[in-house]
Amino acid sequence: MFIRFLKPHRALRKYIRHYVNCEIGTDGSWTHSSMVPPGCAKLSITLNKDNIRVKENSREETKYEPITFVGQTTQYKNLAWRDRLHLFLVVFEPFGAFPLLGISQDCCQNQCIGFSALVGSSESFLEEHLAEKQETDDVRECVDRFFLKRIKRLTKRDEIKKLSHAIEKIKRCHRSRSSVKALCRETGYSLSTFERHMKKIVGVRPKEFQRIMRFNLCLDYISQQPKPLNWSRVAHRFGYYDQTHFIKEFKLFYGKTPAQHTSEDNHLLSDVAHRDKQPIDETV
Repeated sequence: MFIRFLKPHRALRKYIRHYVNCEIGTDGSWTHSSMVPPGCAKLSITLNKDNIRVKENSREETKYEPITFVGQTTQYKNLAWRDRLHLFLVVFEPFGAFPLLGISQDCCQNQCIGFSALVGSSESFLEEHLAEKQETDDVRECVDRFFLKRIKRLTKRDEIKKLSHAIEKIKRCHRSRSSVKALCRETGYSLSTFERHMKKIVGVRPKEFQRIMRFNLCLDYISQQPKPLNWSRVAHRFGYYDQTHFIKEFKLFYGKTPAQHTSEDNHLLSDVAHRDKQPIDETV
């Protein structure tokens, strides 16, 4: 398995967290990976195959297009894909997909959508330009060019700026149950308007986004601590009502209870969204 993290063009970094160039899986077999909600959307570009065979939660296999948009996920998924895949992933900031693609994100929740269906055939030239490209730098340049053209069409900049500020606050105040109401006062939105904007731009309601961020912080903490842990103390540390509430929510997002967590669990498709280390490859 090969993974390389890259930075997008400087003008795109407000909207795109990073790119990931990776090779996963083995030819002739199925590879399994769990997917926990990462709190952001992704664009998956497969460079070595036209038809991608995937099974979700052990259901019948589905074929995906080479360029597929993966919306916000709100629950655990067990994924399996056939053969070796060479992927180039665009990992958006939580609010980044909406302005760059111009698509309301609430209709993409828990969905994998073919790129041409998402942006229309007039914008599918990205697929044509990528068809003959295998070198990482060429792919990155092509993707950068596509999104730099789209950034010129941005509308509702003030609305996006307000939401990006609110999202950073939610990340920092994940333990506070009153932070969403406080953000409404700060942004000047009513609760219903704030929820509507969050669903459209981020893909989930504010409290749901807060729960996903809290879960990911909790998962990082558990992964770094020696076992066994006192789960009641962990629940209190991250602002859950009690241990029962913590375990129930953890299982919704993780597929297993906290006690069943092991360092061997494979969450590759989610981990690429949470790279703490700065990507080393940078564009101008």
